[in-house]
Amino acid sequence: MNNILIIGAGMCSGALIQYVLQEADIHGWFVTVADIDLNKAQRHVSNNTRARAAWLDVLKSNDRRDLIHRSDLVVTMLPAHLHLEVAHDCIRLNKLLVTAASVTQELYRLGDEGRERSLSFTGEMSLDPGLEHMAAKRNIDDIEGRGGT
Repeated sequence: MNNILIIGAGMCSGALIQYVLQEADIHGWFVTVADIDLNKAQRHVSNNTRARAAWLDVLKSNDRRDLIHRSDLVVTMLPAHLHLEVAHDCIRLNKLLVTAASVTQELYRLGDEGRERSLSFTGEMSLDPGLEHMAAKRNIDDIEGRGGT
């Protein structure tokens, strides 16, 4: 795995992108951060020599497939309803996929085809609504309880 594609450079992507870029230096990866807002993607990669920003409208299938084709691993930080098209492309192009959303029934149904090609598709694996959400709510309540905002 040398080329990682991260699709989506919104607010939820920052920590992931920062972590992957740090690991890229250690492991020799090259990271492409793609978003419909090229400026967002560029801010995340900054001047990192192991990364580049790319414009991508995920609904444009040829552009999406081109970026996926050049990658070994695809991470989608898009809204859940957009993961399915990316997943179909990953199967067609024999690419690994990680999503930040819970696995939908449609995505689950792709499992057999993915296994036949020795592909791994990984979705969110926390409890719903998620332990991280409950921990954050506990911290917010604690701060507010002490007069903070």
